[in-house]
Amino acid sequence: MAALGAKIVRSTVPEIAGNRDIAPTDKPQDLADVDFAIVRAAFVAETGSALLSDAHLRVNAAA
Repeated sequence: MAALGAKIVRSTVPEIAGNRDIAPTDKPQDLADVDFAIVRAAFVAETGSALLSDAHLRVNAAA
């Protein structure tokens, strides 16, 4: 992550740790300073489209 220059990373997947917890976040404004978020897609189609559900995102603004 340091190579990418990212300072704030939030993750919703247990396999990859971010450096700031996303759990206490409930407002989109709380994600304003995030460089990138790691989320799991519920489904990926042949075209590369990804379905992101609220259950996986935790905060809709993470997408």
